[in-house]
Amino acid sequence: MGVSAHAWADAPQHFAQVEFNDQFLDAGGSDKVDISRFNKGQQVLPGTYRVEAFVNELWRGKFDVEIREASPGSGEMQPCFNSDLLERVGVDLRKLSPEATAKLESAGKACLVLSDLIPSAYASFDGGEQRVDISLPQIVMFSRARGYVDPKYWDEGVPAATLQYNANVYHSSAGGYANDTQYLGVIGGLNAGPWRFRYQGNLTNSNIGGQHYQSVQTYVQRGFSDIKSQLTVGDTFTDGALFDSYGVRGVTLRELDARHTRDVQDVRTRFEQERQDVTISAPKGGTVTFSGLVAGRMLAASDVALVIATKENGPLRAALSIPSRRRGFVREGQTIRLKFDAFPYAKFGTYEAHIDSISGTTVLPASPPSPPGTPGGSDPVEETPGAKDSDGDYLAWATLRSNTFDFDGQHFAILPGMRATASIVVERRSIVEWVLAPLFRMLRG
Repeated sequence: MGVSAHAWADAPQHFAQVEFNDQFLDAGGSDKVDISRFNKGQQVLPGTYRVEAFVNELWRGKFDVEIREASPGSGEMQPCFNSDLLERVGVDLRKLSPEATAKLESAGKACLVLSDLIPSAYASFDGGEQRVDISLPQIVMFSRARGYVDPKYWDEGVPAATLQYNANVYHSSAGGYANDTQYLGVIGGLNAGPWRFRYQGNLTNSNIGGQHYQSVQTYVQRGFSDIKSQLTVGDTFTDGALFDSYGVRGVTLRELDARHTRDVQDVRTRFEQERQDVTISAPKGGTVTFSGLVAGRMLAASDVALVIATKENGPLRAALSIPSRRRGFVREGQTIRLKFDAFPYAKFGTYEAHIDSISGTTVLPASPPSPPGTPGGSDPVEETPGAKDSDGDYLAWATLRSNTFDFDGQHFAILPGMRATASIVVERRSIVEWVLAPLFRMLRG
């Protein structure tokens, strides 16, 4: 079952149009100040804005978005979308309609509104907050782990310097002794291109222990997006994932665990999505006579998913399971009387048929029986006796004389998959023979 979830952002606000009196700004000169653009409320000027993008109320990143009029003279400013921006907000371009793809390819410098590309989607721009809210249906989005960023959008950041400090003073006295302690911790950093320099140290001063300075960490670091790894040179500490953290001096190259985990989640998400979207088609049309499909259950290669009867005009055949203890009295050509669960025996009676064939060995109930002569199915007539399996039953087939159950002038359809109980006529005797049978056996003995 595919569930398409739609996350809706707040609808764009529309402000009532007002008109301001420019007489209040009259400076006595002949030139008047044009304030007409303020008559439309929060009017946004066209241009390119650096905005925070939120997709379905989740922060997606900070992008450059062009804001223009949706149509000339409308006065309504809308974000303009192209293929690059759609991918950055998480849209899978392969899932767009052919019409939307054609618009993107032939757009040129035209402003494409999101709702014209994706039905039930829209975007609104808040000039005061410098924010774009985008609402997208989940069906057009990538199936990726939350927080995933395509490597082609990674950058080295901006040059920056950071400084963090922590200072405290402690005084205690007891029994005529006083202790004064001062502490200063410093964490500094410098970002230059792909390189990151980090330093951490602290200074401790005490009237008992004196002054002591400790350098905790000093290292330079850079990442390699191609191999998704990070190079560190200097004094660092292990991450403590398996053992206690300890200091290391030297060169280390390690895979970025967080990115690796997200990539694994991404692969698993896409695999699960593709597995759920798989469609299995039958080679030929027909009527389903057996289904082994259960929601949430994985099918193995040896499992039978469906059994389909492809003959439209052929007679129906009943598959009979015969317990081993009853097999000795059953033979081909015998008459059976079927009591269908769909037609109560007390009202409709029985349906007469004849046994066509019986399997030479027992059949395990692990898979549904295939009618004789069908592709992939065995023919009980051609089977040779073999080792008997005490856990299975013998299989017999009986051809029905018609596909309807006739009763009181009415014709009820017998459908594939209906269940019934069979009574087999082993022999015919009169009531007198049945009553006198013990006497006859005694006379013969």
